[in-house]
Amino acid sequence: MRKQGVPINDPAEIAASVVWLFSLGKNGNGKGLLVQAGRTADLEVGIAKTRGQWMGKEMLELFRGGRAAPLFPNKL
Repeated sequence: MRKQGVPINDPAEIAASVVWLFSLGKNGNGKGLLVQAGRTADLEVGIAKTRGQWMGKEMLELFRGGRAAPLFPNKL
């Protein structure tokens, strides 16, 4: 795949991303990272910033309510 130009991660690149996650402590739990071509992107930051746009106000409020959020009937 490398011969075809597909970037392949080296173990050191993955290790650097794992170390970064460890440095975040509990804030690193559940994070989604894209590691490619020697770079790491935190996918969660973009998702969190735009959540209201793609989730909608009602669903966002339920999401933020967690386990305390009221249940509603499935409308499908």
